[in-house]
Amino acid sequence: RERKHDIGACLNLLGQVNVQVNHVIPGGSNLDDIRDSLSSKANLLWCPSYIGETLEMLQRVMNIPIAGFTPPYGISGTSFWLEELAAVLDDRNDILENAKKLKELTSAEAEVIRENLKGTHGFVSGGPGRLPGLLSIMADLGIDIVAAALYWPHPNKKVQKPLQRVTGRFPKPIKHFLVAPSLYDLEEIAAKEKIDFWMGGYQEQHVCKRHGIPFIPTTVYTKSHQCF
Repeated sequence: RERKHDIGACLNLLGQVNVQVNHVIPGGSNLDDIRDSLSSKANLLWCPSYIGETLEMLQRVMNIPIAGFTPPYGISGTSFWLEELAAVLDDRNDILENAKKLKELTSAEAEVIRENLKGTHGFVSGGPGRLPGLLSIMADLGIDIVAAALYWPHPNKKVQKPLQRVTGRFPKPIKHFLVAPSLYDLEEIAAKEKIDFWMGGYQEQHVCKRHGIPFIPTTVYTKSHQCF
């Protein structure tokens, strides 16, 4: 229930590219829904840390292809998410055609935001799904990310690839990349670096308050950060 806005955004996007969704698992599903989901043409992963291992097992055992290891955040991340889906479905080049049209609709607005945010320095934190997704948005907007923090590190290499891909999109390397940081680590960065905004979980807001850094919570699910 807490991520219904994210799921709703993804369902809306898939409707716009003419992809029929069989089931959302778990999403209030029962055992019959789970059994019926095995007839799907593909499993589209919405968050790589969610049920990634289960879907990989279904790919090995049931030959149901899996897509979507790149979380659908922002223009580039959402485009890549749909490309991953189109790659595992037969004769669905129309997905890419529709995605291109949607991308064009948002690109002009993104360029205005990008121009207004020139020279902005940020800190972003999140889990293995949210962090590469939010970083992708920051790269779309040309923001200089001074530091990033990964919580709940995930061993899956397919989860690591989106993170590696997005960090390579910044003109300046991310100066500090923390894994499972302590409050001391966060305090040290806040004290030493110029940070114009901080996006993260509520456990980090106290550090921001002490140092006068504007804090943007990313774990309050009143609207979605996902898709175009």
